[in-house]
Amino acid sequence: VSTDEVYGDIETGLFKETDPLAPRNVYSALKAGGDLLAQTYAAIFGVDVVIARPANNYGPRQQEKLIPKTLACFQKIAAGEKAKIPIYGDGGQVRDWLYVEDTARALISLYLNGKAGQAYNLGAHQFRTVLEVIQAISQEVGIPWQDHVEYVADRIRGDRRYALDLSKTESELGWEAGIEFPQGLKETVEWYGCPVK
Repeated sequence: VSTDEVYGDIETGLFKETDPLAPRNVYSALKAGGDLLAQTYAAIFGVDVVIARPANNYGPRQQEKLIPKTLACFQKIAAGEKAKIPIYGDGGQVRDWLYVEDTARALISLYLNGKAGQAYNLGAHQFRTVLEVIQAISQEVGIPWQDHVEYVADRIRGDRRYALDLSKTESELGWEAGIEFPQGLKETVEWYGCPVK
């Protein structure tokens, strides 16, 4: 399992699996290296390797990402504690939000039907900025967000936008995401036991 970050930043359009890898941080560079090693093993040794490059995953049981961190802050606020939600840069970074159940279905499909040595993009085309996600969580839990955010320095070489072309995955596997972001977010908020308005 790789990541959409291996392609780097894209201002407009969509990355295809055939586009060059251009990682811009350590995490994505390690993932890109793993992709190349996997494809090399497939080519040289005939190992049945399939690479999944998913967009931003979210859902129940996730830790240390934007949505669970934001929900944890809102839980503290609801309990009367002080908490600040960090927003890196201006919060305008665009990500495609892919619900975990859709990712699981895609991985099963890749296991059963993916072609050895091939990479497949996984996404939902549910594009939202970081700030839009925080606002959506705020509306879901019924706590205003404006007084509870803190703008902090963005990551070094932080990418503004990731976006994947899904046509290969859809045509070869017949897979597409089925969970709309509002539904997935509601299920996620409920799983974490956050206050719901």
